[in-house]
Amino acid sequence: MLGARSRVLGAEDPDTLITRHELGWVIANQGREHEAEPILREVLLTRERVLGERHRRTLTARHELAWVAARQGRLSEAEAAYREVIESRREVLRDDHPDTLTARHELAWVIALTGRRRAAIKEYRAVLSARMRVLGDGHPATAATRDALESLRKGTIVTPRHGV
Repeated sequence: MLGARSRVLGAEDPDTLITRHELGWVIANQGREHEAEPILREVLLTRERVLGERHRRTLTARHELAWVAARQGRLSEAEAAYREVIESRREVLRDDHPDTLTARHELAWVIALTGRRRAAIKEYRAVLSARMRVLGDGHPATAATRDALESLRKGTIVTPRHGV
């Protein structure tokens, strides 16, 4: 499908970029982050050039790369990338937009991985409160944050299912 889209629509067409992004995301979620990273980095660079640095899809590509960096143990890089994504999403989308809250949830995970348990708990609590208000108590994303918070309180760090 990717080859056909590239031939018919062009390599920089937004639909082609979505397909390339999804390919990178699937590969990363299979635990093959090293393979996914160059695909996602190329998508990011193309989206920045074609759509602009603040476009929602560009921010999604940047978010994916933050997750990949965290999964590879590059925690300071991941934390900085998440903070940039969150700031941009706050400006472009808003503070309580589900995409912003997802990045904040994953930032809390990275903070926990760095050993800053109290700061991670504080961030998870803030995300949980916002998700309950925006998405409701029964939403899967709200449940994911609640579960991550409870696990961290018990001393376990839960790797988030990416995108929740």
